[in-house]
Amino acid sequence: MSSNQKEEFLRDDIVANEMIRKFEDSSLNELFINGIHCMQLKYFDRSEQLPSLFSDNSTLLDWVYEFSDTQGARLDPHFPANGGFMSQGGFRWHAVVPPLSPDGAVFCLRRSRFESLELLDFDCSVEHLSQVFEHLEKGLPIIVCGSTGTGKSSFLCALLKHLYLNNRVVILESINEIPLLSKLWIKLVAVPPGLDSPGVSLDRALSESLRLSPERYVVGELRGNELLNFLSAIETGHFGGLTTLHATDEHQVMRRLNYLSKNNIELRFVYEKLALAFMKEQGNPGLARFTLTKDC
Repeated sequence: MSSNQKEEFLRDDIVANEMIRKFEDSSLNELFINGIHCMQLKYFDRSEQLPSLFSDNSTLLDWVYEFSDTQGARLDPHFPANGGFMSQGGFRWHAVVPPLSPDGAVFCLRRSRFESLELLDFDCSVEHLSQVFEHLEKGLPIIVCGSTGTGKSSFLCALLKHLYLNNRVVILESINEIPLLSKLWIKLVAVPPGLDSPGVSLDRALSESLRLSPERYVVGELRGNELLNFLSAIETGHFGGLTTLHATDEHQVMRRLNYLSKNNIELRFVYEKLALAFMKEQGNPGLARFTLTKDC
């Protein structure tokens, strides 16, 4: 090992150990490194700002590239953002590098509670949970809605664990996050385009997943074209969809769905099948309300 390689190894080891040491506090949820400017720690009830673990941008960039390589994730100037569920388990990460972040690399490490959280950990009334269960027991689709950090994905994962460990479930994601907690679950992750390949989009993965005859198909989050495909699947009789959507109220959801009506989707039929579960915006994560789209 050359002296430069040894220095890089020691540097990476020191950074990794420092991150692990921080997460020994079980109340820490997120470690965020904003280039060389600062590091922010977010706990359940507070946040703390500290100096960055890196003194210069090139060192940070080298470390982020090395980290993404260990996770088998592409990260370079032509694909400047990526993330996922850490191969070692327990954490989700995301990184953005130049030129998308011109002031230096940005790195976020969040504690994943997918495997440990149960429905009892959420602040949900018996009435709201009963409405969700009744809708899902009919084999109908549901969208879990809320803003960032309200626990949409965590609640969705808790539902899967509670209801579908013995069912064939296909999980579709842009970034590999939701763990496979059952031998019957299948994971499909979108493939980014490369120099020799156009990649596989999430909406294409959704179309392919329906040919696997899943009892439930789960889209990690609806962001773009996959929203259209999700609604099209419902329209064509594939009612087993579960997903999340960044929206804080029924008006936002319906506005986005109605925008798609120009694509000749029979939304009236979709509305008869679909339900919305809204997460609380404040306090402990939980359900604020359950809404049938036909009543919106």
